[in-house]
Formats: sequence, structure tokens, C-alpha cells
Amino acid sequence: MKMRNRQVFCTGETVLDIIFRDGQPVAAKPGGSMLNSAVSLGRAGVPVIFLSSVAADHAGGMIFDFLNENGVSTEFMSRDTGGKTTLALAFLDGHRDAAYSFYKPLSETPPSYPLDVHPGDMVLFGSFHSLN
Repeated sequence: MKMRNRQVFCTGETVLDIIFRDGQPVAAKPGGSMLNSAVSLGRAGVPVIFLSSVAADHAGGMIFDFLNENGVSTEFMSRDTGGKTTLALAFLDGHRDAAYSFYKPLSETPPSYPLDVHPGDMVLFGSFHSLN
């Protein structure tokens, strides 16, 4: 009997961070605590599936591409055709510490996912997904 590989499922809020230094935008990067966790696992070669939602806009496309480039499966991510991807503006101070402003869709109810979790798999929850 063939053993199934263990998987890690990560679920949490996904944002596009727009980073400001000295009042000017300097970068746009996919973010969110669980997205960052999933990317770290994917880069380490761990089979990881990210469960979240983004809009079917350019920002959402950037996030999908970033996840796939870093070994993270997006097979269960949803693309909202009627909304906008959540943005987080990160304003860096002189010590490079960030103060954030979030611009998110009205709904904070995460979608449900058809998970097939087996013994040995791990499920990591973050953001408001851990509460809902």
C-alpha cells in the first residue's frame, strides 16, 4: 500500500501590501500572516495548500502568481469576480517599523473549503479565519 504524503493546509486573510517609505510607495508584495507561513513552507519543499480568497483583479493575479512561484498550491483558493483584493498600506518609520491601514471588502466571512484532511496532515489557521 502506497503511503500518502502529508500535507499542510494554511488558511487566513490575504492582502497586497503596498509599502511606503518617506511618504512614497516603494513596493507591492503579497502578504498576510498565513500567506507568509505557506510561502515559507513551500520554499522549504513542504507540500502546502493555501486556502483563502482574493478578487479576480490584477492584485489577486499577482498573489496567485507569487504563491505558485513559491511552491504553494492554490487549487482551493477562490477568486471573487465582484470584489477587490484587500490592500494593506504599510507606512515605514525611520526604524523600518510599519504602521498599517487596511482596505478590505465589506464581507469578512471566509469561504468554506472542501478539505480532505488525513491523519498526519496539519491545518494552520490565522486572522479572522481562526475565529470563523
